[in-house]
Amino acid sequence: MRKLWKCIRNVLGVGALAGILYIANPIKGEEKTLENEVTTATISSNIVDELTQDPNELIKEIISVCKTKQEMQLIYEKKVQELKDAGIPTSLEQLLIKIPDTENGVLVYKKAFQQLEISQQEYPKEWECIPPIRKFCGENVCKFRTWENIPETTKKGLKKLFSDPNSDKLYETLKKASGMNCRFLSDEEYAQLGSSPNSLFIDQLNQLMEASSFLISRAQVELKNNKIKESYDTCLTSIKFAKSLSNEPLLRYQIPINSAVLQTVPIIKELMEKQDPNDIGTYQAILDELKNIRQKNISAYAIKGEIVSIGLPFFLSRTNFPEEYFKAGDKEKKEAKKFFGTDPLKFGLNQWKIDFTLYADSMFQIVPLAEKQFFESGNKIKSMLDETNKSFPDNNKQLTSKGIYLSPMIIEVYYNTYEKEAVLDAVLGAAEIAISNRLYKKENGKYADSLEQLVPQNIANLPTDPFTGKAYLYQKRGEGFKVYSSGKNLEDNGGDGTIEMVGMSGPDIVFELAK
Repeated sequence: MRKLWKCIRNVLGVGALAGILYIANPIKGEEKTLENEVTTATISSNIVDELTQDPNELIKEIISVCKTKQEMQLIYEKKVQELKDAGIPTSLEQLLIKIPDTENGVLVYKKAFQQLEISQQEYPKEWECIPPIRKFCGENVCKFRTWENIPETTKKGLKKLFSDPNSDKLYETLKKASGMNCRFLSDEEYAQLGSSPNSLFIDQLNQLMEASSFLISRAQVELKNNKIKESYDTCLTSIKFAKSLSNEPLLRYQIPINSAVLQTVPIIKELMEKQDPNDIGTYQAILDELKNIRQKNISAYAIKGEIVSIGLPFFLSRTNFPEEYFKAGDKEKKEAKKFFGTDPLKFGLNQWKIDFTLYADSMFQIVPLAEKQFFESGNKIKSMLDETNKSFPDNNKQLTSKGIYLSPMIIEVYYNTYEKEAVLDAVLGAAEIAISNRLYKKENGKYADSLEQLVPQNIANLPTDPFTGKAYLYQKRGEGFKVYSSGKNLEDNGGDGTIEMVGMSGPDIVFELAK
């Protein structure tokens, strides 16, 4: 009964207990029932003044609201406990990596962001064309520009930008930050994500994407101007930049990570075709950083972070729906009942129960699956997604009389993230093998006849294709070679594909050197 009174107090407000302004008659035949107890509830004067329905009906509504909220809370608590019992984090304390302020690279990144702003003010036209730059508007990418479609006059301006001493200072700041561990959001900011998941990200993601674009464009300009050593060093910094973002357990941080790696690897390939670095240790340093990112399992960590900082808080916040409904006006309640074709409280409870149960039960399966390689779990998560979409054939982002079920959309986002990491890993693995093969050639005068020849002298262990779980495919071609993953279709298409600045073409994920 105490819980009931607490719920009544929450629904009616503190003023509801100011005095007995109206006591409804006991409902006949219901002595000693929950309804009978509630008839002694205090109702605030403003509710009485506006009351257009029978007082007993109002009390029934209060009881319905309270019962609905209590049922939602019990379901929530039960599912959260089941997640805990399964070893899945349900709180930030279980997940977040603690980094002391003195060791947190984010403080250095903030300095770099200030330097970025100054550079953009000094070279507005050049920054407008720096490739590949992406601007975020909410969840969408609004702008993308490639190196190939920049006018020659602008390229000259970019050369001037990167020759500016202030650009060197910016680069050194980014280089320092990229070698540190980073946590961009504080514990307090994580606690806010369930209610405002976008507000903390847009500016920060733009800044990170601009920092990544600066590094990638700098490496390209250095390459075009035959500053080979400098270009290799900048590529190494760009890869470290990506790795430094991997301590943040949120899916959004995969955007700048993926962008930095997938845009840097083609420059490394072009550099290798042009000239080796004077210090072969540069190759080894790049190899180490590529391997570190590939072995990080970023998506599984990010999915856990999404659960504790966004998913669970969101569904918990929706348990306030009964109070929100009660406080709505009579007109709004009638319109809601007409729209849904039933009692909105029953509809809301049923929809929330289905949605949250599906979400929690899916997380039981997705979290352990995402910790495995894509070839082991990709099809299983995809089957879950297909089954979910069959269960909700009409689900979309528009509110309908059937409601909106968020779980199918969330599962799809998680699957896409997991698949994108597999693509990233395929690129990283191919690049590792290619660099190791170049080291083999420098020692033996030719490329290896088989990838096994690279072990253990040039690489400790060969990466496996994340899509098949088997060895990467390898072809010697004239003076060069191709090493490739079969990609999403799981078929050997003869190395049909390329890794380019604008993305990947062809079904295979290929790293090719002509000589």
